[in-house]
Order: sequence, then structure tokens, then C-alpha cells
Amino acid sequence: MEKYLDIDTLWNNIVASSILSTLVACLPNESKELLCKNEISILTSTSKLPLYNYATFCKVLSINCISKIVINVLKDEMSGKILVTEEIIKMFANQINSVRKLSYYSNYHQLNFSFPYFPGLRDLSELRCNSNLSSDFYKQLSQICRNLHILSIDFEINYVQMNIIPALKNNSNTITKLCLYGCHNSSNLPFLFGGLSGDLLEVLRFSSYYIEDFIQLQHVNFLNLQTLKFSYHCPKHEHLMKFLENNGKNLKLFHMTNSNKALRLSIANLCPNLRSLFIVFNDDELNILKTIFNNCKYLESIKIWCSSTIYDGKNYLVEEEVFETVANYSPNNFCELKIYNTSHFQISSKDLESFFISWKNRTPRKVLSLIILRTEKIFVQV
Repeated sequence: MEKYLDIDTLWNNIVASSILSTLVACLPNESKELLCKNEISILTSTSKLPLYNYATFCKVLSINCISKIVINVLKDEMSGKILVTEEIIKMFANQINSVRKLSYYSNYHQLNFSFPYFPGLRDLSELRCNSNLSSDFYKQLSQICRNLHILSIDFEINYVQMNIIPALKNNSNTITKLCLYGCHNSSNLPFLFGGLSGDLLEVLRFSSYYIEDFIQLQHVNFLNLQTLKFSYHCPKHEHLMKFLENNGKNLKLFHMTNSNKALRLSIANLCPNLRSLFIVFNDDELNILKTIFNNCKYLESIKIWCSSTIYDGKNYLVEEEVFETVANYSPNNFCELKIYNTSHFQISSKDLESFFISWKNRTPRKVLSLIILRTEKIFVQV
């Protein structure tokens, strides 16, 4: 069995100076001499070399974790922080044969990071980064990485997104999951999806801003798209409905927190193969829930926002109605109910008992997972 080290496991406690001491002890003599020349002294707990050369075991590398460790230990020595971080990254670059996952966000400082000197990144399958990295980073990414499956991008304000497009084009046949965070000024969003329509399986979109540019994507056919998630805000409903006309048939998971009645009805008609659904219903839309259950025969899981009182100026379905509807109308494959209870009242034991009795009497019998969450804000889990 292949053994490898997840860098996140290596340093669970990023403030521990012993971790940095271990990494520095693994550095080649050339790097140690450079640190000494620049009067950077990092004490090690032992004069002996570590039992393992940790760098050679790493398959998952987080540059930000390394930066945090260095920052917490060296405090205010900015020039020293950059040098130590770069030497550690250089060590990993020279000794890791194959990196599966790389996380690189330039929240602290830009590093002298170059793909050509990091041969282990040729097999990179997952990249998490932000949009304000240098254009050279994405250019080198597009030239070297040809097996990228998951790309997660955190968009920063005022940073051009066009730099990312070459990397997407050269990996258009391998990327199956695209996660977009932020996207404040996302006028180039359609180009980010260009050429990905054939193999893309998942699109996750997290933004606190309204999505105006989805109009250019509503007519695109994603032949294999199975997962679509929106958090906070979603595209204009008419654009998303058109998108579902083209792509809803293959969807197996659809999560969104903001919709209108027409869009909720369209889910029942346009997404017949759903396995998992998260949606918010108004208190007068119990029939829409029944219609979804009736049309989506393969549905296994649903998440519903419930409240017995007015919440955020609106009325939502109450738990008692949801329980009754699930017991009587959910399809045969249904096995998981998640309820976000936003009211100040507990769900009554009487309602729960009645629901469990009704579920027990269903044919065919199926084990049910009931999860009740009490929260004031809804977040879509990735």
C-alpha cells in the first residue's frame, strides 16, 4: 500500500515552533547556510536529523499552511519570513515526486514560485488558489499540468480573471469539478466555463454578490453536469430556469438558498433524476413539495428550511406539514430528511412520534436519517 503524508495532518497546530524546527532540520545544507548568512536562527529541539524526511512523503501541499507557521514563529521579521518560506517550498519542490493536491492563496505575500522547478506538479489533480496570483503562475500551470480534475478559485476584487482561462482550456478534458468563490466582478465567467461543457460534473458557486453574467451561460449544454450548488445568491431566476431546461435532466444534486415559486416548480419538471435537493419553500407551497416528490422518483435526500414563526420577514413551511408530506409522498428511494429549524421553538415529541409511526408503516420499508439543525444562517456544505 502506498504511504504518503497529508501536509494538513503534519501541522495540525500551526503555532507550534517545533514543526518549523523540524522542517528547517530537513532543509539541505545550502538552504541552512543561506538562513545563517541572513542571521535567521530557528532553534531545533535536537541536533539530530528527523527520523523521516517528511518532504518526500508529501502528496498534499498547502503553501499557506507553511506561510502561517513561519509567520507565527518569526513574528515581525518580514524579510526572514519570505526567505524561510521560499526555502521550505524549494525543498518540497525538489523532493516531492508527485503532488496530488496544492493549495496556494497569496494572502500573505507573493512567493518566488515557479512550476518548471517543481516537477512533482505534473500529476497535480486538485488546485485551490485565488485569482490575484501572478499571470506567470497560471501560464505555467497551463503548460505543465494536464491531469487537473478539481479547480477551486477564490476571486479577489479588481483582479482580472482572464489569466486563468489558458489553464482551464488546456485541462478542459480532465476538469470535472469547478468551485468559484467570490466572483464579485465576474464579467469573464462565461469564458471560465469555455470548453468545459463535455466533462464537467460539478459546479459550486459561492458568492455574496448577485450573479449578473449567468445570462451568457443559460444556453450552454453541460453534457455530464450532475452537481450544481449556489450559496447566498443565485443567478436571475429566468436565466437559471433556462439553464435547467438544457442541463436539469442530468442533475443529481441541486442546492440553492434563493429562489422564487416559478423556479421551484421548474425543478419538479426539469430535474427528474435528482438524488439530493436543498431548497427553501414558502408556507403556502406544500403542493410544490408534493409535486417534486411525485416527479423526482429517484430523490433520496432533501434539505428544507422550516419555521413555525415569521423569520426574516417571511413565513416558511412548518415541521408538522413537512413530516406528513415526507411520510406520505416521498419516493421509494427516499432515505434522508434534513430540516433547518429557524424558530425559537423545539419540534414537539408528538409530531416526531407521529412521523416515525407513519414512516414505519410505509411500503417498502427503508431506514431514514433525520437530521434537525438549529441555525440562523444557511450555508451549503461542499
